[in-house]
Amino acid sequence: ADGGNHRHINNSDMSLYASKTAGAFVVGESSDLIVDGCIFDNVTASYDGGIIFSDGQGWKQGAKDELIIKNTLIKNSKSTYGAVLTICAGHLFIDNSTIMDNEAERNAIIYACEAETKITNSTFKNNRIKITDDSPIDRAIIYEFLTENMIMDNVKFINNTNVLFANNVGYNITNCIFENNGRAIYSIMPQFRV
Repeated sequence: ADGGNHRHINNSDMSLYASKTAGAFVVGESSDLIVDGCIFDNVTASYDGGIIFSDGQGWKQGAKDELIIKNTLIKNSKSTYGAVLTICAGHLFIDNSTIMDNEAERNAIIYACEAETKITNSTFKNNRIKITDDSPIDRAIIYEFLTENMIMDNVKFINNTNVLFANNVGYNITNCIFENNGRAIYSIMPQFRV
């Protein structure tokens, strides 16, 4: 974001715990975070944003806050909401990364609200959301809400609970593999091309 803070986390190996939000990082308004070549193993938050909580309220001022995750392995992370990350506004980019064996108590491995999301060349494997007979329909490993532009290209989803819940989202899904998951896509008010 212009005039914002830019943070780069490179080639790190982390195992952390937070008693509330964000097991590793909190990213605030008008800030960018680039995570490249990292391993997150057993990073836990008791509430939301198991690894990263990004509250990019800069959208109110037209900012383009970015959360970029590339060449990274994320495994065994847990939280109630957003076991890997929670992002509120801004832009989320995930590329060439593996997200596996993570668990959320209520909903989402990745929870994105009003955040333009692009996921490419990545693998989601063995991720779990706790689901019971009375669970709401919105439980999925990726929860996307209120965005016009979500892109998934060349992404493998293998042995996950429900994959994508999209509420009022315009999305484009190409060259993706869905294998042995629960529900692949559940969409409310969709505008998409598969």
